[in-house]
Amino acid sequence: MENKKINFDWLQAWLWPSIKELFISYLSIIAAFIALRLIGDSCEQIIHRNDILASIIITAVCIAWQGRKTNKYKIPRDIGAAIGILGIISYVLLTILPHKGINIHLNYCLTFWISILCVLVSIVLVLLFNYDAEAKKRQEAASSARSTTEETVGDKNIKL
Repeated sequence: MENKKINFDWLQAWLWPSIKELFISYLSIIAAFIALRLIGDSCEQIIHRNDILASIIITAVCIAWQGRKTNKYKIPRDIGAAIGILGIISYVLLTILPHKGINIHLNYCLTFWISILCVLVSIVLVLLFNYDAEAKKRQEAASSARSTTEETVGDKNIKL
C-alpha cells in the first residue's frame, strides 16, 4: 500500500485570507479601542461606560471597510453597516440622551450582546464567503482541466 498524502491546500487557501482579513480588522479595532480609552479619560461623562459600545461601532466600520473593495463581502459589509447603525442608535440612547436629561429605559446589556452577536455573525459570513469563493475556484480549475484532457468523438468521450 502506498502512502496517500492528504492535501490541505484548499483549507489553507480558504482559511488564511479569512484570518488575514479579520486580523487586519480587529487590529484596527484594538487601536481604536485604545484611542477611545484615551478620549474617555478626557471626556469621561460621555464615553466612560460606553467605550465598548463605541468600539463595536468601529468594528462595524472596519468590517464594512474590508468589504468595500469587492462584492465578495457584500453581505458581511451590509451587516457591518447594520451593526454601525445599531451601535450609533444605542450610543445615542444610552449616552447622549441621558446626559441631556432624557432618560430612556433600555437594557444596556441586551443592546451590547445583540451588537456582539451581529459581529460574530459577520465573522462567520466572512469565513463562509471565503470558503465559497475557494470552492468555486477549485471547481472551475477542475472543469477546465477536464475539458482540455477530453475530446468528444460522436457520442463517446475519449480521454487522451
